Amino acid sequence: MVAVPVSSAEIQAATIHRRIPHCLRIYGSPFVILWCIFLYALFTKYDEWFRQEGRVCVTSAFLVMSHVLSFLVTRWNTGLNARITCANATSLENADCIHIIPTRYGGKETLVPLMKNSGSPGIYAFVYRQQTYVCRTGTPFKPLPSPPDPPTPLTSCIMPGLASYIVTVTDHLPVSRSPRTHILDIRYISF
Repeated sequence: MVAVPVSSAEIQAATIHRRIPHCLRIYGSPFVILWCIFLYALFTKYDEWFRQEGRVCVTSAFLVMSHVLSFLVTRWNTGLNARITCANATSLENADCIHIIPTRYGGKETLVPLMKNSGSPGIYAFVYRQQTYVCRTGTPFKPLPSPPDPPTPLTSCIMPGLASYIVTVTDHLPVSRSPRTHILDIRYISF
C-alpha cells in the first residue's frame, strides 16, 4: 500500500488503490471454479464422491455460505474491502480510489473514488464527508476552501424579540454543503 499525505485533522492516513474487475475478485472466479467442480461431481461422480444425499446438502451449504460470507466480509470491513476488491497502486496516475483511515473516534474507514482532472493533468481530488480534498502531484491533499454562505435576514420574518435567540442558536450549527458544488471547481484551481 502506498500512503498518500493528507493535511487534515480528520484523516489519520490514506492509501491509494486501483479496483480490479469483479470476475477476478475472491468472490468471483474462484467460486465459479468451485461451483463447476461441485456440479461436475453431482452429475457425473455422485456414486464415487458423495454416495449420500446428506453429503450433497452439507457440501452445497458449505459452498453457499462461504460464497456469501466472502462477499459480505467486504461490506463489513473497509480494510478488507480495500485488500480484496482493489490492488495496490504505485502512483496517483494509476489509482482510481483512496482508502481513508480517520483519526481515533473520527468515524469509519471509507473507500472513496479518486477524481482526475482531464483538462490539466496532475490535479487529483476526492470527496470525504462532504469536503473536497485537492492536490497536485508531489503535494499533500488539502481541503478545498469553501466560500462562506451569505447571511440570511431572519429578522424580516420573525418577531424582533425572538430574532436574537434564533441567530445565536443557528450560528453554532454546522452547515452541510453539497460535495457536487466542489467537484466542478477542480477544473479552475491553480497552485
